[in-house]
Parts: sequence; C-alpha cells; structure tokens
Amino acid sequence: MDSVSRFHGQPPLITALIFLFRFLSRKNEKGLLEVGLVLRILTTNYTNLLELFFWRSLLLCYVITTIGVALFVTVRLGYW
Repeated sequence: MDSVSRFHGQPPLITALIFLFRFLSRKNEKGLLEVGLVLRILTTNYTNLLELFFWRSLLLCYVITTIGVALFVTVRLGYW
C-alpha cells in the first residue's frame, strides 16, 4: 500500500503535517524527543513566569513554523 492511498480522504494540510513529521523523524533521530519535549513543556508547572513565557512563546513559534511549512508544501505540491 503506497502512502498516497493510505492518506486518501484526509485534508491536504493534515497529510502534509504527517509527511513533515515523518520526514523530521527520519532526518533527525531525536524527532520523538521533540514531541516529548513539547508535551513536557505543556504539562510542566513552572514557578518562574519568565521561563514559562519563554517556553510557551518558543512552542508557539515552533507550531506556527510547522504549519507554515506544511501549508507551503501543500500549495507547492498542488493539493490546494
């Protein structure tokens, strides 16, 4: 089963995000570590508000960049 038929029926943005995550996981062996770091950032209670603001803003930049790259890939491949 090829990857195109496996994702048939899903929105192109979701498919692009899945492919982007798989590419980053293959390219960077610490891809799953990044997911763990994001979950840790979201679930950790911080006492220092500056540290909280820094990590949340860094996470927001990461999410916006990932969605932007996924949109670019989606548009560039002609799905949209």
